[in-house]
Amino acid sequence: MIPVDSEHLARVLQAKRHLEAARARLDRARWELLYAPSHRILVNDVLPDFPDELYPVAQRLISDLPPLPDLE
Repeated sequence: MIPVDSEHLARVLQAKRHLEAARARLDRARWELLYAPSHRILVNDVLPDFPDELYPVAQRLISDLPPLPDLE
């Protein structure tokens, strides 16, 4: 269960961006096997639960979050 607030939305958006950046770098088959399922869950199941009004604040909070580890 993920709390529906701007701080948690910022983390979800950060993870989504991180996965998308890895998609551009990694072998397509590897990304599809390892990371695509998580990306689909974030995009299709998690993000729709957040109201639109939380997005502006969450976008600003992303830069303050610690970086995520590199995906290989």
